[in-house]
Amino acid sequence: MAMKLFSEGDEHINAECPECGRVIVIKRLQAVPSPSGFDLNPPAGVKCMCGAIHHAVMRTATGQGGMVCPHCQTRGSVTTKKVKKKSGISGGKATGAVLTLGVSMLATGLSRKQKMTEAHCSACGAKWHF
Repeated sequence: MAMKLFSEGDEHINAECPECGRVIVIKRLQAVPSPSGFDLNPPAGVKCMCGAIHHAVMRTATGQGGMVCPHCQTRGSVTTKKVKKKSGISGGKATGAVLTLGVSMLATGLSRKQKMTEAHCSACGAKWHF
């Protein structure tokens, strides 16, 4: 059985496993566009954590697509956007701060920025990053 496509990005395709309902993030390089969605490459397919192996991702024709909010379980009310989020302390920046006696911290700070996706549910107001 094919997975259901519910969102696409420049680098990834997000699909829902029909067996367990988990979201699987698939790299664009592993997906070959087809008239009904995507064929997954390599031919071995993509394996979900539940053990199911999928060979295709189908677009939903009925408009029932959309991300499911993990908080309120509402489908289709989730919007996503790309963000850069501060996370942790960069080792290189910390080393530079020690070598320059803290002067470099004024220009760069210590935290590193990581590319993430921010999701927001308009039904319950929840916000999360992945």
